[in-house]
Amino acid sequence: PNPVEDEIVAIAIVDWAGNVLHEGKYRPSRMELWQAASEVNGVAPDNQIDLPSFFDDQVKIKEIIWGADEVIVYNAQHVMRFLGHNDAAPASGARVTDTMYEYCLWLGVTNRNYNRFAHIELTDAADHIGYVRPDGTSTSLANALACVAVQKWIERQRREEQ
Repeated sequence: PNPVEDEIVAIAIVDWAGNVLHEGKYRPSRMELWQAASEVNGVAPDNQIDLPSFFDDQVKIKEIIWGADEVIVYNAQHVMRFLGHNDAAPASGARVTDTMYEYCLWLGVTNRNYNRFAHIELTDAADHIGYVRPDGTSTSLANALACVAVQKWIERQRREEQ
């Protein structure tokens, strides 16, 4: 996905305890079908036509993110490009933790083709640690909760190694 051409159609923000700070699904401003977003999030322009725009919640999302000392995301490089393009990136002093990077670092898994850490899907990482997604949660919320669970698991593994 490209943050200039693609849009934020769903976002969930939770705190370290798993409390939902924000959850939203949004109407795309460009009426086109994006196969990847539909497959991952179950969203498409036709089922979001009556929803608000991301920009209706932009100030609230920005306040939550800017108020954080640390922002924990899965695949931060990708997510930060979308947040930055939509003027909702963390404040310059905030720590951004990439749970995918931390997970790959802990496992020692690299992408042999690019001499960098591999890309491991969040669902695979969550399955590996035995995280069971709560029933009835939307995909963006389930992903936010899974990200926190994986990050907590990584931190427990590090403490146990010490």
